[in-house]
Amino acid sequence: MKRLLKKIKNKRGISLAETIVAIALLTIVSVVIVTISVYSVRTERKNLRNMEVAVLSENAVDCFYFSDNIEQFSDLMEQTNSGYIYDNNVFTLKKTNYQITLNLSADFKTLLITALDDTGKKIYTFSCSK
Repeated sequence: MKRLLKKIKNKRGISLAETIVAIALLTIVSVVIVTISVYSVRTERKNLRNMEVAVLSENAVDCFYFSDNIEQFSDLMEQTNSGYIYDNNVFTLKKTNYQITLNLSADFKTLLITALDDTGKKIYTFSCSK
């Protein structure tokens, strides 16, 4: 141990090899930290999107249960200011990273909710009946 301390005291700096090893270790640690951070942000965005889809879908279900016909349902959906577009018993809401479609049966007894992500993959499906 004393020899090592004498060697260290006698040196006037660090060698090129030590510098390269230190930079390599720092790079490896940095890459791991950045990778974990990026994955965490992606997961958080997905969870936020899924939560938003679930809340909007739950609002649609509530409107469906509290309305007796398509006109009342349409009025309630309009009051929620959620941005759905109505066309022939189908309500559609398009956002940048998902799309929700509400399909109503002709007799207004069944509501089918489908949500797709921005790639067209189904992320949420729900059906309810009166």
